[in-house]
Amino acid sequence: MATYMIPCLLGLEKLVGDEVKRLGLKNVRVENGRIFCDGAPDDCARLNINLRCGARVLLVLGEFPARSFEELFQGVKAIPWENCLPSEGLLHYQPAPFCPCLPIHCEKGHGGAAEESVWPGAIP
Repeated sequence: MATYMIPCLLGLEKLVGDEVKRLGLKNVRVENGRIFCDGAPDDCARLNINLRCGARVLLVLGEFPARSFEELFQGVKAIPWENCLPSEGLLHYQPAPFCPCLPIHCEKGHGGAAEESVWPGAIP
């Protein structure tokens, strides 16, 4: 069983949550700007095809508080990447834009903390 997060525009959370429930997914939790649900790996494709108002379907690999870049580094490092990516796989990392409600934010060129924790020595 996997946990999925579906971001959506503010105000559409209930609509997206209802769509997810109609698709038969379990443990649907509606939050501000996002919906969480549990499902099988096949449900990811089903959600992507059938959701009308969700932005995308994201697989939740881990959750941890990160109030500093060191906590971000350690939290990303603790994720079992060998179970998620093949040895020669690629990881696309895009830091979130600045949001005043987040305790930390990445400015251009500072996204290396997460990338370095996955592939030590990858950042010169």
